[in-house]
Amino acid sequence: MVRYGCTVLAILITAMLAPVIQREAAGSEPTTEAEIETSSTNQHSGTSARTHGSIRGGTFGTDCWNPGDPLVGPDVIVGTILGAYSYIVPSGDIDAFAFGTDACNIGSQSLDWIGASNRHPVIGQNLFRLKNGRFEHIGQSWLKHGFAAAALNGCGCGCTGPGGQQLDVGCSDPYDGFTNGYQEFLGPKWQVNPYTGVFPYPFAAPAEEDTDISRRLQVRKAEIAPSLNAGAMYFVEAQYITKDDTAAGNGLNNASHCQTFIAKNADLNDYYIQASGSTQREQPAIRAWQNNDPSVVETDIFVEHDGMMILAGKATDLGDGFHHYEYALQNYTSDRAAGSFSVPLTAGTVVRNTGFRDVDYHSGEPFDGTDWIASVVADSITWATIPHAVNSNANALRWGTLYNFWFDANVSPATATLTIGLFKPGTPVDITADSVAPAFCAPAACDDTDPCTTDSCDAGGCLYFNNSEACEDGQLCTTGDFCSQGLCMPGVPAVVLFADLLPPPIGDGVVDLDDLLCLLLGFANLADCTGADLYPCAPANDGKVGVDDLISMLEAFAGNPVCADPCPP
Repeated sequence: MVRYGCTVLAILITAMLAPVIQREAAGSEPTTEAEIETSSTNQHSGTSARTHGSIRGGTFGTDCWNPGDPLVGPDVIVGTILGAYSYIVPSGDIDAFAFGTDACNIGSQSLDWIGASNRHPVIGQNLFRLKNGRFEHIGQSWLKHGFAAAALNGCGCGCTGPGGQQLDVGCSDPYDGFTNGYQEFLGPKWQVNPYTGVFPYPFAAPAEEDTDISRRLQVRKAEIAPSLNAGAMYFVEAQYITKDDTAAGNGLNNASHCQTFIAKNADLNDYYIQASGSTQREQPAIRAWQNNDPSVVETDIFVEHDGMMILAGKATDLGDGFHHYEYALQNYTSDRAAGSFSVPLTAGTVVRNTGFRDVDYHSGEPFDGTDWIASVVADSITWATIPHAVNSNANALRWGTLYNFWFDANVSPATATLTIGLFKPGTPVDITADSVAPAFCAPAACDDTDPCTTDSCDAGGCLYFNNSEACEDGQLCTTGDFCSQGLCMPGVPAVVLFADLLPPPIGDGVVDLDDLLCLLLGFANLADCTGADLYPCAPANDGKVGVDDLISMLEAFAGNPVCADPCPP
C-alpha cells in the first residue's frame, strides 16, 4: 500500500515519456567489470573545461549556464526534493519510503538520458538522523535508473529543449516518489562506479522480493519513532550519478538534501515522512551537521584518480577530565571505498567508550555487515573491516554511505592528521585529512620529574619551562636550595649543631671530649655510640664509623662543621 507524503508533480509526465524506455542507444558502452575498471582509469583525461570536483551553483542560487559563459559540459544537479511516498508496512520492524526528485541540467551541453543503455542517470536516496550530537546514516535505497527526460524549467535556467533521450541545457526532469520507488527500475548501488558514472546495463540483481520494502529506502522503525527519538532531526538526500556529467568534471555537485518530518500513523505500526524544509542544492546531507552545529569540523578529502569523501568531527568536554570525540565519514563518490579509519593519540592517552555504527544493506545485497573493530595502541586508535584480499564483500565504507566512529579520551582536542585506509587495491593505499583529535599531549606523559621545570602541553607536544621554585640539591650541608636556569642550585651552608654521641643520662647535648672518647671507643669496638655514620655527605658517607667521621669530629671542634650529625641529641 502507498500513502502520499506531500504535493508532487503529476505522474502524467512519466506516463507520457514511458515509451522512450524502449529506445535503443546508438553505439556501445562498457558493461563488463573489466571494461568499467578500464573506463575508470581513462576518465577525465584532458577533456574537461575545468578540473574534476569544482562546484557550480549551490544552495544560495543556481548557477545556470548562459551563452558566452565558459563551456562546462553537462552538469546535472538535484534542484528539488519533491516529496515522499510512504509505504504502509504495519508488520515487522522496517519501514520503506521513496522521495521525488527534480533534476536540472545547469551545464552548457545536453545530458544523456537514454533508458535502454547505461547512458542515463541513476538516483540514490538516503535518510540521516542528527541525534544527541551524532549524525547517522539510518537508511538507504537501491538506485533508480532514469529512462527518459522531460523538458521543464524547475531550476529557472530557461529550458528550450525537447527532452526525451537527453536533458537539454537549462531543463529539469521531475520524478515523483512513486516513480523513484518503482521496484523494477531499482538496481544495485555496488554495480555503479560513482567516479566514472559507468555501470553494466541491463543491471544484474537478486530476484525482486515481493514485499513493499524491497529495494526501496528502508529504515528501522525504532530509529524514526518520535517516542524513541525526542529532539532528533532527519534529513533526506538524493544523489544522481551519470557518465557524461562525471566525464565533464561535474561529479561533485550531484547530491542535495532537505530536512524531513516524520510522524506515526495513529492506527498502525507504521510511519510517514515528508520534506519539511527547502532543498539545499548541491550539498550532500553530511553538511547538515555543521549547519546545525558550528563546532563541527568538516573536511573534504579527494582520492587521487578516484572520488571524494567527507569527514566531519566534533569534540565535547565531558567535565570529568575526558573529551568525547565523534566522527562521521561519508563516502561521497569514491569507488575504492574505505577499509579503515585511524585517529592519532599522544603518549599517555587513556581511551574509553569506543563505538562504531554503519548502515544496513538489504534486498539481497552481498555485503558482510560485520561491525568494524576498534584497536587501541600507544599512538593511535584504528577501526578496520576485513581486508579486500580476504573478502571483497567485506563491510567497506562504499560510496553513498556514511559510517560513525567515536571514543572518549583524557586529552584535550586540537587539529591532527587522521588516516583513512582505502579498501580496494591501488595507489595510494590510504589518504589523510586534518580534523579534530586528542592531539594535545597527555599531562601525565609530560612529567619529567624535574622540580626546576614547569611541565605543560599544547598541540605540538610537551613543553618545559624553567622555574625558580624551591628544590633539594642532595647535599645535607646546605639549606634553602633554589631553581635557576633549570638547575637546582645550593643554598647557604647549614648551621649544624652536632649531636652529643653519648645518650642520656651520660650525654650532655654538647659535642665535646666525651664524644671524641665515644668515637675512639667505637673504633676499638668497646662502645656503641649510635651505630650511625657521622659523616653523611655523599660520596664519603659509607654507613660506618671510620676515619672520615674522626675528621668530621675534629672539624666540629675547630668550629667548622662540614656535615650534620644524623644522630639525635
